[in-house]
Amino acid sequence: MGIALTGGLLVRQARTMFSTPALYLLVARYASAFRKAEESRDFFDHVIRVGN
Repeated sequence: MGIALTGGLLVRQARTMFSTPALYLLVARYASAFRKAEESRDFFDHVIRVGN
């Protein structure tokens, strides 16, 4: 039972070590895309206001 418990803890730790950076990169990618969309929307709003 001790071997199974220790093995489970090691697997869980390894999974956490690999999944945390992957989730961070995913969130960073979505944040960057959202920021670019906001900037382009602001630009087009400015063009529409200046054009009218």
